[in-house]
Amino acid sequence: NKGNNTLEELDADTGALMNSHSVPLDSAQHFPTPEVSSGWVIIESKDTVAAFQTNGTGSWISPTLDGLVQARPLVVGSIVIVATEGDSLYGLNLADGTFAWSTTGHKVNIGTPEPLSDVHQFPGLNGCGNIDPLGITSNPVSDGGAVYAVGEIAGAFPVEPQHLLVGVNPATGAETLAPTVVDVAAMTDVAAEQQRAGLVVANGNVYVGFGGLDGDCGTYHGY
Repeated sequence: NKGNNTLEELDADTGALMNSHSVPLDSAQHFPTPEVSSGWVIIESKDTVAAFQTNGTGSWISPTLDGLVQARPLVVGSIVIVATEGDSLYGLNLADGTFAWSTTGHKVNIGTPEPLSDVHQFPGLNGCGNIDPLGITSNPVSDGGAVYAVGEIAGAFPVEPQHLLVGVNPATGAETLAPTVVDVAAMTDVAAEQQRAGLVVANGNVYVGFGGLDGDCGTYHGY
């Protein structure tokens, strides 16, 4: 319940409220979609992640991360993968929310996120967008022992930003795919393209979807 900043547990048969957990949300966050796995419910909460056991016996809140969490957390084995608008991926221990990776800052950072003040300098984009800065917004995906995510990287006007796909080992944070540009040549206004749709893996490929910024402005195409 975003209006009350709560995660509510309902009876599946009657719809009756069984339990309610406080989950503070930032005004810029969308309605969260909890990840349910291995007896845990994990949900984004501002620049942290909150988790609650479905049997009511345990809960935790992660340490503060380097940006707003818009993407749904992803559980891979005993690790919770969290992506931030700071263009970083974190690995947290599912049991208690502590950092699982020994990487620098306990994270993998793929670049500097794109500030809206930069986006607004491009033609037709002044006032567009509702996420600031723009880093990793979409849900990451796992396949074949790797987790994949896409982040938007600042270009510094008049240089257009870029969208980079990265792959990491969920257990260690080690890169399995170095950051790779996924913007297609046909994109004539990359700053107007937002990578918000969740990633999908099928047929040995990672599929990346693009759409426009909040405000439906600029010359975005959608891919």
